[in-house]
Amino acid sequence: MSDAVWPDIQVYLDVTSAPLSATDLANTGSTTLPRIDAQLLSFQTHRGRSNAQSHFDAGSLTIELDNRDGRFDPTYTSSPFYPHLGVGNHVSIYANTAATWLYSGYITSLQPAYDWTGGERMVITATDLFSPLGLQNWSLRTSYTPATADTVLKDILSDCGFSNGWVTGDTGFSLVQPPTDDPTNPGQTANALQVMQAAAEDTESGLLFVSGQGKIKFWNRYKRPNQTGATTITAGDGGGSEIEYEGDIAPVMDDSLLVNGMTVTTVDGSNHTYSDAASIGQYGPRYNSVSNLMATPTEGDDLATFSVLQQKDARLRIDQVTLRPVYTSLASWTPIMQLDDFGVDTCTVKRRPPSGNVISQDSFIERIDHSFDGTQWETTLGLTPRFITLTQNWLKLNDATLGKLGTGVLGF
Repeated sequence: MSDAVWPDIQVYLDVTSAPLSATDLANTGSTTLPRIDAQLLSFQTHRGRSNAQSHFDAGSLTIELDNRDGRFDPTYTSSPFYPHLGVGNHVSIYANTAATWLYSGYITSLQPAYDWTGGERMVITATDLFSPLGLQNWSLRTSYTPATADTVLKDILSDCGFSNGWVTGDTGFSLVQPPTDDPTNPGQTANALQVMQAAAEDTESGLLFVSGQGKIKFWNRYKRPNQTGATTITAGDGGGSEIEYEGDIAPVMDDSLLVNGMTVTTVDGSNHTYSDAASIGQYGPRYNSVSNLMATPTEGDDLATFSVLQQKDARLRIDQVTLRPVYTSLASWTPIMQLDDFGVDTCTVKRRPPSGNVISQDSFIERIDHSFDGTQWETTLGLTPRFITLTQNWLKLNDATLGKLGTGVLGF
């Protein structure tokens, strides 16, 4: 039997660029920076969110390095990184196997670790771009003409002194009205990341996350519904092209993500409520609410309806799947290594219980966690059933099938 082959992982360290600076932006995604993967012992990455009803979190990284030569000791004057190594340095993990960035973020701590054999290791933790943005205060403008979410995101970055080149993706549809300064009490600020999330996710109902490369990706509300391509990977217990999953898969049908009543409070303070009587009659009331920055109050009714129609029914779902593959060729790793985009990438999970009834769920990916300790690779994916946002559920103008009245549900 051939020996196991693990992904070709490269780790890059930028010790000279300040976080979110122009140099940092230019170096993000660069494979010309100093590499430290020769000292790599293990790492764990986390990117994503807990479920489709929450905001995306700041991604995290823990990496363990061989430090017997002292190169990762920030006080060691003979280190090639002295005197620049420390908190705020940019560290990135690149899967050369698939030409994909798994993680990119900023060091938050360096902690030496010793063992009884006399070895020395350095444990480094990092968080991605959302972490420094979450600490950034945005000085409110005295006035702001309503604009789409993509424009608001770039304006906030520019006002905070950062390049809007950190943001890529779509143009939004809803007009967003960010908060403005109170002339009777000038000098007010708001948390930059919170306003960006309110614009992109709470108002546009889109996606806002940090890519594996380390840049902010914004997708509008139609990105997922318009995904009609084949699934990115298939995890199952049927062999063949299916990637075998671990035994922690647990299909469940419950009411934890069920919403049959929604109230949207728009920027003018008006409330817009929609509920589904049939769902309430079957499951009881499951209400949710959101306050957003919609400049057009009537869109609040559309968003409330849109949200309930997607979440009013309890269905069997698989929330996560863990993969621990062992391959004998680098090419076999490519499908897993290429997972990156929460607006595009999908995973079909298939389970074949003894009854013979095949459970199959096509899912969007909400979370990507990788870990490797030198002897075992593990990838865990958080999932949301794709049936919640299937394109065929929504009326599409000028479409030969979905454009017929009575064949779909109006979105907003």
